[in-house]
Amino acid sequence: MAGHHPCAACGETLQGVVSFCPFCGASQQPAPARIPAASVVPSPAPPTPPRELPAVPIHQPVPHRLVPIVVPAPRVAPPVPPAAQPAPLPKQPPTPAQRRSRRDALRKLLLAAIILICGAILWQHLTTGPHATLRVHLSRQAEGALTIDGARAGTTDEAIRLAPGRHVVGFDADAWTTIPVTIRLRDGETRTIELVPIPHRALLSLDSVPGGARIVVGERRLGRAPATISLPPGPVRVTAALAGYEPVAQTIVLAPGEHRSLALTLQAIPAQTLHLVAPAGIWSEPVTLAQGDRFILLFHGRIRVRANGRVLLLDGFNRTDLGTFEDRTLAFTAVDGAPVDVDLIIHKAGSPG
Repeated sequence: MAGHHPCAACGETLQGVVSFCPFCGASQQPAPARIPAASVVPSPAPPTPPRELPAVPIHQPVPHRLVPIVVPAPRVAPPVPPAAQPAPLPKQPPTPAQRRSRRDALRKLLLAAIILICGAILWQHLTTGPHATLRVHLSRQAEGALTIDGARAGTTDEAIRLAPGRHVVGFDADAWTTIPVTIRLRDGETRTIELVPIPHRALLSLDSVPGGARIVVGERRLGRAPATISLPPGPVRVTAALAGYEPVAQTIVLAPGEHRSLALTLQAIPAQTLHLVAPAGIWSEPVTLAQGDRFILLFHGRIRVRANGRVLLLDGFNRTDLGTFEDRTLAFTAVDGAPVDVDLIIHKAGSPG
């Protein structure tokens, strides 16, 4: 069998002497040679040399052998007799801290359940119980919040769901106020009411530079500055006038509830000042003024002034404004027996006093 011979199992052609088929893996046993019976000579059998497997050609595929996998059976512990089993540990009672924690958890759970039940009952009452609808309208635009029974309740011009009965409706704002309105609603009623917002009055504090000017607010005379007045909000004209100064006027706009301070500055009018002496017991030299001139006397003491056909007794510890006289001639005399220095300030015609 040194040449080619077929495989006894699969029929593939094998070359040389092989112990197994490389195609199917079947074992190949060489067929014994036939020797004629006459030529058979009994002889001792030579020792059989160890048989070597032939090398497998590289180009021939190596057959795969299936190797069985033996999985050992799981070991099962023999049952322990009841006498050999350990006795169970005795149950320990809960500690005070554990009992307190359980009580707190139970209390919280109970409180949450009560809140949920009350909320469900209230929601059912609000959605299915008796109710009325109210709309509140403002007669003028104003910034603020609507109040019902003393609590804020949304905005104006929106539908507000209320329980039937008596309610007090008002308007809460920093610069506005309203007279609360009391209403009584019936079940299923829809009503619209109107509120009249009243702006808060403003407070105006006035002063002048120099001080002491006469203040007029609108048509109201306040007297000498400084002065404070409460006014309704809106535009207002303020005027200040002082002898020897140009009058000044200013228009301001007061907001509801506003507190404002305003100082008006006056500009002095050029004036002529005459320094005179009122002698004691006799009249001074007369002083003649132009038509329409105003004059102011500044002196300390008591003097008499002769003008306009009459005599005036003056106490001159303050500024004295005598205005104008038809008689333009003035004369002075001291009263207490000592001469008195007099400053005569003359403002030309057309200057404010």
